[in-house]
Amino acid sequence: MTGRPDEPEQGRETGERAGFAAPRWARPSGGPAGRGRWRLRLRRRWVWPAAGLLLLFAVWSNYPFVPNPWTLLFRQPSGTASAVSGPGRWAMYGGNPQGTNFIPAVAAPDGVPRGVIERVIDVWDGVGAGVRSGPAVVGSTVFIGGQSRVAAFDGDGRQIWERAISGPAHGVPAVAGNSLYLGTLNKRVIALDTGSGRTLWEYAGDSPFPGSVAVQDGIVYAGSRSGHVHALDAESGRLLWKTGLGSPAVAPVAVQDGKMFAASTAGVLFVRHSGTGDQRARIRTSAALVSPPVAADGQVYLLSEGGLMAFDADARELPGRYAAELIWAQLWIWRFPLPAPPEHSGLRWRVTPGEGMGAFVHPPAATGDALYLGTAAGEVAALNPEDGGVLWRMAVGEPVAASPLVVGDSLIVAHEDGSIRAINRFSRQELWALALSSPLAAPPSYAGGKVYVHTEDGKLHIIR
Repeated sequence: MTGRPDEPEQGRETGERAGFAAPRWARPSGGPAGRGRWRLRLRRRWVWPAAGLLLLFAVWSNYPFVPNPWTLLFRQPSGTASAVSGPGRWAMYGGNPQGTNFIPAVAAPDGVPRGVIERVIDVWDGVGAGVRSGPAVVGSTVFIGGQSRVAAFDGDGRQIWERAISGPAHGVPAVAGNSLYLGTLNKRVIALDTGSGRTLWEYAGDSPFPGSVAVQDGIVYAGSRSGHVHALDAESGRLLWKTGLGSPAVAPVAVQDGKMFAASTAGVLFVRHSGTGDQRARIRTSAALVSPPVAADGQVYLLSEGGLMAFDADARELPGRYAAELIWAQLWIWRFPLPAPPEHSGLRWRVTPGEGMGAFVHPPAATGDALYLGTAAGEVAALNPEDGGVLWRMAVGEPVAASPLVVGDSLIVAHEDGSIRAINRFSRQELWALALSSPLAAPPSYAGGKVYVHTEDGKLHIIR
């Protein structure tokens, strides 16, 4: 008797009964149409592996521009604080994380001394020789660092608070929201409450933090002498990530459009993803770097050997290119029979001061229509950001001591002899000039219609 439920059907092979039947698409067919369908199905089976290989190739060809997913998902800041200046505040070195030294569409000061805050030296037993802290200003409150001290003053020079810190504080404090951030030579980055001076957090690094920090989108960027940029959560001080530069960092970094630009003393400009620190490009220059980069309008500017270089801020390094260029350049220096190495990756233009101008000595102030630089020979020049062409140049006397400060239509220029002047940047007419009590200890700052200048004798001058 046949047809029992537990019996296999007649004609089915043992392998099929055991569950090892060939897949339907791979079973042979008795005619040409069947064989064609089999080939079509086989080709479809290759689509996903081929797509996977194409995806891997895309990732490889863009490496290392794809952010680290672990950092992107789990090592992000808790807030969005940024140190950005405006008409009533000077929030950090260079005015903003790009370092442009530009406050647009405001009234410039008239060049009348408003007063001198001398308690910087009276209260602290001296700011200290070699300590070069500049003022950050919010409203009428001035914040400035010193020899193991930070203090806040009102516009009349009365001290609001004073706080002992772990070491000398160079650079300009960065102010974002109600917090003040600064690095010290005692390997610390510190956050203080702007209203009371209370310590909010303190981060211990592995080497001194000699310059200003930058704050953008909830991240504090601090360059160290060990050759690292530490990215800290602005709210908690937690280390999010850090990236190595191979030699001491020139602080502060510049941050713009999701990219961080960090210069090293060995002469390399590093371009990193600002949120994760992942590498986008390394740009070698021909000399050591001593000035921080400036980022503006899709370009990043860098002083090198007394000249100014402009790079494409979106430049990306193809895998292996940096090492190949480095070896090529070294062999060429050793006089191997090779052609001259190619220009630096992403270089758009380079300008060397003309005869009699002297070297550019400080980073440019960058506006939408011009770059302004001073020279060691006592000249000021305006350059075209598109090609570096000289728009105008004029003699101003003494060598320039800091990056120019652009306030509306006025260009504020400080000199090594302690004098300071204002020039209309379009007509080039001198608006006013003052002689201060001593040479500058730090670049000037601007807020609320006043220019603030810290001089080497420990005084903070206020010019309205």
